[in-house]
Amino acid sequence: MGNDRVQQMVQGSVAAMVLDFGSTGIQLSNPQHFGRTARRSPAMGVMRVSLEFAAIRGTAALRMCALRVATPAAKPSLVRFASSAPGASCALASAALQPFHIAVPVHDLAAARAFYGTVLGCDEGRSSKTWIDWNFGGHQLVTHFASASYRGLDHFNDVDEDMVPVPHFGICLSVAQFHEVAARLKAAHVTFIVEPHVRFAGKPGEQWTMFCKDPSGNNLEFKAMARPENLFAKYYVE
Repeated sequence: MGNDRVQQMVQGSVAAMVLDFGSTGIQLSNPQHFGRTARRSPAMGVMRVSLEFAAIRGTAALRMCALRVATPAAKPSLVRFASSAPGASCALASAALQPFHIAVPVHDLAAARAFYGTVLGCDEGRSSKTWIDWNFGGHQLVTHFASASYRGLDHFNDVDEDMVPVPHFGICLSVAQFHEVAARLKAAHVTFIVEPHVRFAGKPGEQWTMFCKDPSGNNLEFKAMARPENLFAKYYVE
């Protein structure tokens, strides 16, 4: 932020953030719930923003979004602050890919290591006697030992005539990568819940998809969009 100064003050269960832009000040204050108000002084060119948030156990629970602020002496600058305003451009809606983190329970770490490390070929990261980190296509997957009796529970939902198990997690691949993973699963004699095939054929959401389980019964989906730019295309599926 250049010469801009950001000072964060946390007191007890509430917090305040003050951002100074030279002679133009922007103050983020701390009422009791999420929301925001803003006003600009025509004479001074000053915008003051009140930020409302809830604090949990002494730390502020914030959702990040962006606000462009123009000052009289400078070009518009980008200020990040928390907001729940509908339609706000937030970090989770960003086009920039960020590593995703997910942790799943397993009944046996050796079996998890054989599946995620050997069958799927994921690189192993940190580990302890109760968990293992995996590089899951550039994302952080952690398998946590739960109990020897743990098995994932299934619910099913009809998606384009496939009975899809939920919950599930997975990764979006290229078509070539999809078939490479499918070949690895077949070579390891992994049973498919949903065999590799194309669904939503001829529609914006056309994709290759397949479902299987890890040794603890956690459901995984691997998919490959026919047109990757349509992954987040918004339309209603009849």
